[in-house]
Amino acid sequence: MTDPQVISLDIETYGACMTNADRKPLPVQTVFQPQRSLHTDKVDMKDLVLTAAITLSTPDFKPLDTMVFKMHRPEDRMRLRRWLHNSHTIIGMNLQFDIQYLRALPEFRYSLSHERQTLVDLSVYNYLHSETRPERSLKSLGPILRLFSYDAEQTLKHTRFPHPDDDRLANYNGQDTHNTLLAVHELRRRIARDFGTDTKKLSDFTQNFYSRSIWTVIYMSESGIPMDREGLETYERALSEDSMAAHEESSHSEHPLPFEGAGSGKAKMEFMQNLHDELTSQGVELADKLVLTPKRGEISFSEENRNVFASVLPPEHPAQHTLKLAKTHAAAQKLISSYTCPLLRHRRNRPLDQQSIVLPTTGLAHPTWYVTPSPIKDGQGATGGTKQGRITCKGPSAQTFPRSIKQYIRSRFGDQGVIANFDLSQIELRVAGVLSGERSLVDAYNTGSDLHTDRAVSIFGAGDLERNYGPDYRNDPGFRGHERQCGKRTNFADLFRSSAPTMQSAMMEDTGIDFPMALFQKIVKDRPRVRPQLWQWQERMLDQAERQGWVELTPTGQSRHFTNFSRRGGGEAKNMLNEIINFPIQTHAGNTLLDIQHRLMGILPNPMGRQPRIFQCLNVYDAVYFDCHVDEIERLRTAVDRAITSCGTEGYWQQLQQQTGNCVPLEYDFEVKEDSSVLA
Repeated sequence: MTDPQVISLDIETYGACMTNADRKPLPVQTVFQPQRSLHTDKVDMKDLVLTAAITLSTPDFKPLDTMVFKMHRPEDRMRLRRWLHNSHTIIGMNLQFDIQYLRALPEFRYSLSHERQTLVDLSVYNYLHSETRPERSLKSLGPILRLFSYDAEQTLKHTRFPHPDDDRLANYNGQDTHNTLLAVHELRRRIARDFGTDTKKLSDFTQNFYSRSIWTVIYMSESGIPMDREGLETYERALSEDSMAAHEESSHSEHPLPFEGAGSGKAKMEFMQNLHDELTSQGVELADKLVLTPKRGEISFSEENRNVFASVLPPEHPAQHTLKLAKTHAAAQKLISSYTCPLLRHRRNRPLDQQSIVLPTTGLAHPTWYVTPSPIKDGQGATGGTKQGRITCKGPSAQTFPRSIKQYIRSRFGDQGVIANFDLSQIELRVAGVLSGERSLVDAYNTGSDLHTDRAVSIFGAGDLERNYGPDYRNDPGFRGHERQCGKRTNFADLFRSSAPTMQSAMMEDTGIDFPMALFQKIVKDRPRVRPQLWQWQERMLDQAERQGWVELTPTGQSRHFTNFSRRGGGEAKNMLNEIINFPIQTHAGNTLLDIQHRLMGILPNPMGRQPRIFQCLNVYDAVYFDCHVDEIERLRTAVDRAITSCGTEGYWQQLQQQTGNCVPLEYDFEVKEDSSVLA
């Protein structure tokens, strides 16, 4: 036990058995997060984990001996703790769940940390080998890799084992750790075979990056997001009242229309059809603007269609009021169904139950975070990060909280706490500058000039801008709200080759100004000349995708396959083109933010230590949010500055600059507010 160990780990939680060791009935496991499990299913702490298996491994991940520990036995827990304490590498499948469940038990909290163990997850190697493979479980991977298979009759997992002392549970648990090592070893072999032995997918840098990413999401999940339950309940009641009021008012309007209840579906279809017939009789062409239902080809009551009618109907038309009420009703119902109801988990006219995401005992929501993408769509039961490389969370999906929900994120320290955040300034444009070497981007960031203003000047001309706003046009509110906004939109459109109609529509939404289509058509036409290095880099990405069918990134080896991509293809190929260009930018931006979080783990006090007062609680695309005690604000500010500087000098950002030879500084904004509006 004195030498460092490489082990495979797998646990079986209370959902695996019908009873505990004392023959007390156990509930079927409904959630996979220990803090929520203790509340939702009301199991005892000692029953969270029933058995734990470890398989000793060679340095190249070949299995040796296997041991299974019965967690209701104190001597087994002590033996397992010694093995974990002396292990420097832990291998598993979806390790974040196993680690969190073990860390919930007091005797394992300090034996498992980012300072002690490197985590090697089978799901990461499965993703690195084939991000499109739908089979993600250990049992489904076995036959795919031609390594092993599970006998359902032998394992009984589909029916649950009788109790933790059942030998079949121990065999099943040990089989998982042994097979995990077989799968990791085989996937590493296949990665080297399919991508070459020099691929970055197998590098120490990649393994360390993903290990620290898993630790980061473990800590964020354990820290939780503090929410104001009473405020959410009050807000939901207000939403329900708004929804009912809109429904009632619409029923008595000049165009009566029920938004919910029996017959409302037919009534809404008839309403839309009548508006369509009225407008077409007046010579208004709507055929290309409306979305039809897939089965019957009827005009749906969708928000998109309602917006079309609202834009073409005269302002004084009676239906405008009904459309406005429909918008109010739909918005309220969306917030209830997508956010307040899952967070509080109560049904109309029923008390709070035990299924709430925000725990009544602590006021915390503990999301499940994912560091690798899901190969299937959300409607098909997807779990995981985005295809573009950013991490995501569910239960709750806090990254998508609208402003109205974010305002109920409150510090767990009450009046002595704040919600603080930092966000990376224009990280996507900076990534594009590093990858492409585009001089207009690199020079702007190294000299400190305003990139969006510079782009606006190149579009509209300095002479015309001076005539419209005077010599100090750069500081004029009109210029900054209109032309500069157009320059900003154009900069981001250049990254992803947005079309002229898309840009025009976005600008209308941003500024309310209907810039002429000819302006955006000229911008699109001039891109190869205005941004030559960026254009050439994009062309290389497209050539690579078309030639070999995938794009691989360094330094982590992340890749995406673009099967049968051809620039001569139709609409599907056009969408794929945008994704090919988008993939490196979004992935590197997300990785840079994660690397900064990794570094914060080594600078900030352990969030699970004694009386922690700083918590990393939320990653939102280009920003990280903290729940912080007021006495720790300066410590946090200093830590963030150190972490971002370190990322640029010896971390992920430095690696990116080194491989391209293009240097662009990272910049960030740090914000602290005593109220939750920092998240709005």
